[in-house]
Amino acid sequence: DIEIDGVIAALGAEAVAENCFEQGLENFCDRIEFADPTRVDRSDITLINLFRENLNQLTTQGIDIEATYSFDVASIIGDMPGTVTIRGLATHYIELVTDDGTNAFDLAGVHSAFGSGVPDWSYRITAMYALNDFTANATIRGLSDGVVRNEYIECQIGSCPESTAPNFTINDNSVAGAAYLDLYFAKTFAFGNSSTELFAQVRNVFDEDPEMVPFPRSQGSENRAGYLPTSRRFYDVLGRTFRLGARIVF
Repeated sequence: DIEIDGVIAALGAEAVAENCFEQGLENFCDRIEFADPTRVDRSDITLINLFRENLNQLTTQGIDIEATYSFDVASIIGDMPGTVTIRGLATHYIELVTDDGTNAFDLAGVHSAFGSGVPDWSYRITAMYALNDFTANATIRGLSDGVVRNEYIECQIGSCPESTAPNFTINDNSVAGAAYLDLYFAKTFAFGNSSTELFAQVRNVFDEDPEMVPFPRSQGSENRAGYLPTSRRFYDVLGRTFRLGARIVF
């Protein structure tokens, strides 16, 4: 468990505006500059000032798991040379609670399109085959299913309560997880006192598309179309990519 009091961080422009207009907190309204200097008309925002500040508390709890196993291929397939090393890494977030003094939000399991949150489970499993100067790696990386936000209320039209911040209503709060396969091959050649490694890599072998993530709080915002509606931290947004290269050591 990790608990931090007086954590220093910065709220984004959206959070500042929400705390002003939705929560009615005047200290956040003071950070917003309006075209009307009298602040009677608050419909025309010209600037939102962002500051780093003490946000009261951050609490996180989770576990990390790691395991490695190596064996000679000949131990299971006749006289086949080489060794295989299998390594697994996994992280489980039980909770990640941020408290700004007004609201406390648990970001564990949140797959937000705007960067906040962490998956309940993330994992990486690698199998490497090595024979002299040749290596081949296959890696599976992924994350578990999650939600748009933990504080959102999932309901259907006609049965929803009033949608108010921070408990907005949403018809489907679930976000699917993902798994990707990457391949890597390398061969090292010696030239006198130097060596050259030639390598090839393929990421996202099956060209999996990223999961689309809705975000009700941003509906109607003028720059929404400028951002891909997915979590770029969690999902592969490039599709299948290839990389060829050489490393030379003198």
